[in-house]
Amino acid sequence: MNKILKIGGIVVLVPLVSLGVVVLAAVILYLGITSPDNIKGYHKGGNSYGRVVDQNGDGVPGVEVVYYRMSSFFSRTENGYSLAATTDQNGFFVINNDRGGELKLYIPVDVNDCCQFPRNHLLPEFDWEINSSSNPLIINVWRVYSYPDLKKGDVLLRFIPDGRAYTIDFFAEEKVQEKEKITGLYAVIPNRFKLNTSRHIKKEGEVFGDLRIWMKRSETEWEMEIQAIDGGLIKTKDMFTNLAPKNGYTNTFNFGGLNFSQHIRENFYFRSRKGELYGYVKLRIMPEFRDDSAISFDFKINLEKGRNLTVEKK
Repeated sequence: MNKILKIGGIVVLVPLVSLGVVVLAAVILYLGITSPDNIKGYHKGGNSYGRVVDQNGDGVPGVEVVYYRMSSFFSRTENGYSLAATTDQNGFFVINNDRGGELKLYIPVDVNDCCQFPRNHLLPEFDWEINSSSNPLIINVWRVYSYPDLKKGDVLLRFIPDGRAYTIDFFAEEKVQEKEKITGLYAVIPNRFKLNTSRHIKKEGEVFGDLRIWMKRSETEWEMEIQAIDGGLIKTKDMFTNLAPKNGYTNTFNFGGLNFSQHIRENFYFRSRKGELYGYVKLRIMPEFRDDSAISFDFKINLEKGRNLTVEKK
């Protein structure tokens, strides 16, 4: 008996036996790819070891580490409920995973009101085959000593990318005037930004603010410069952004490319106001934003002239 298949308007007769072989081969291939040995984070059985440490490398006691143990590819043990292990006085914990299975770990809340864990609290996958009591999975948290007085905010700068420079003043008075063009600048919050017609600071103290940017775009490419005023910048990918570095700042960073539609995200520590203030800013650079260009700034600044940037979670 044959099976009739219609492919692109062409009728094809396929023997059912051949069709069955093809389906069986596909199932075997799928199971091979998704077998437990091919799942990152799979543990074949036995104890799994970990340790929770703070930014100084010290163990954090009393942390509840929650995990799901997958008994097979399709089901969880304990009827889908999570299990938990608690760290000892030196920050170590042990998961009894005698039946094996894939392990998914996370920390459900900030740790004992003493420490912070970033973002969604989900822990990275780990190669459990190299795991042992002498080589535990290290989980980093941030121990909080104090919360400083911070200024936080987010702003959007939309402008014509014709090479003119703009000074970003995070402390300027906020007055919202939407859809108003001021000499090439869409003033979402106009008093934060001051237009400078020259591309370079000619005299010390001529420009007052925190950051200074310019962008130029042609039909084929774009280029941009960001500069710290009376300070510097450090590009970072830190998991925690609670402590600005003391040294190592660079005055200027440059970006550019041929792709107008791609948004570029960069994170910086910065110093401003004659190097007295420390802060952190997340940039989202949009070379093409409707008919213009745009940059969004999500920032926090220590108002006490210190490097502590820890934000108290509400």
